[in-house]
Amino acid sequence: MKTKIDPKLELAKINKNNILGKYFIGKYPLTKTLRFELKPTEKTKLMLEKYGVLVNDEKIAQNYQEAKKWFDKMHRQFIDQALNSLQLDNGLLVEFEKKWLASKKISADITKKLRGQIKNHFDEVAEEWRDDYLKTIGDEKARKKFLKYKGVSIFFKETVFSLLKYRYPEAEVDGNNLFETFNKFSTYFNNFHESRRNFYKDDGTSTAIATRIIDVNLPKFLQNKKKFTDKYQDNDEALNLIKEKDLFTLTYFNQCFTQSQIDDYNRKIGEINFQLNKFRQQRKKSDYPLFEVLFKQILGEKSAEKTSFIQITEDREVFSVWQELINENEKYFLVFSKLFAKLFQEKESQFDFSKIYVGSRFLNTISNKWFVNWSILRQLFLGAFNQARKKQKKYGKKLPDFISLLEIKEKMQQAQSLI
Repeated sequence: MKTKIDPKLELAKINKNNILGKYFIGKYPLTKTLRFELKPTEKTKLMLEKYGVLVNDEKIAQNYQEAKKWFDKMHRQFIDQALNSLQLDNGLLVEFEKKWLASKKISADITKKLRGQIKNHFDEVAEEWRDDYLKTIGDEKARKKFLKYKGVSIFFKETVFSLLKYRYPEAEVDGNNLFETFNKFSTYFNNFHESRRNFYKDDGTSTAIATRIIDVNLPKFLQNKKKFTDKYQDNDEALNLIKEKDLFTLTYFNQCFTQSQIDDYNRKIGEINFQLNKFRQQRKKSDYPLFEVLFKQILGEKSAEKTSFIQITEDREVFSVWQELINENEKYFLVFSKLFAKLFQEKESQFDFSKIYVGSRFLNTISNKWFVNWSILRQLFLGAFNQARKKQKKYGKKLPDFISLLEIKEKMQQAQSLI
């Protein structure tokens, strides 16, 4: 029988004065990772093959990826329908604006009320969906089961598969409805449901729609409204450039909830900014601020691709996904390189470079890519480029926020002739 060795006693023998033990023994925890593996017996393996357990699991895993797309389609349609009919309380919006203007901070109590109003509206519309579906059900037991779920919870219970079958009969796999696959496997979607459940919360969750509307886009909208009031409302010359002045009224915010509404607002803001930027450059004035665009809506149609994720279950899948990423980006690199070839190599182009703008803050980056000195383009635009490049000067002039590609092309040609 082996004698158990006490490491502390052994170290103590080595180090009689116990200096080593004093500073190290018993001072730090030691973490070990244990790995275990379950290996099926031959009989278990035969049973798995006999009942097709692994094959069925693979089919369910494949159907799961397809089903998630339909779930997102359902959520997207529901969100659009609910937000299209949403009208926030005007009194709360006025109160929110007053407090925001006074402190440039959002008021916690009013924000909570506005978020709650959005959440309640989601619940009301969800129950309209539920009641609409119940009209098609004759089985009283099934009706009672569905009726016990309130608000948006109908989207996260096992009964949601019946709702999906009703709304999307075209979703099929191997001639059968896709959602029948999950009659006894609804737990497959627990994690997925949790991420989608966040959409409808009113507690300030960053991925909640109420948060995107009230905490993120409402302050941006109010900032634009304030810029318009402070800088443009009493300036007849600049005011003529702003055709749609109702964009800067508080009631218009009720038209900025869905992705299509946000796209429309951002398009109009972009057109106004284009006119204002020309106005600023012509007068060489920078005290006319441009307006900000709103953030995209959660699960908006355009951002739907970005909100999806790639799930890799086997090592070999990495290579195909990586190759797909390369192929996808190569298309954009080709378009980008053609654009620059037309910009710097051709005299005539299908593009009007005077109407394509780049933020002036990127001038140093562009200059650093093409020239040894990162400040050459900035100096050229400021009109203080030293041809001999021997003297160093400080330039206090301010560039406009945006500069056209045509101007950049001209300055780069100028820089080429000077070098």
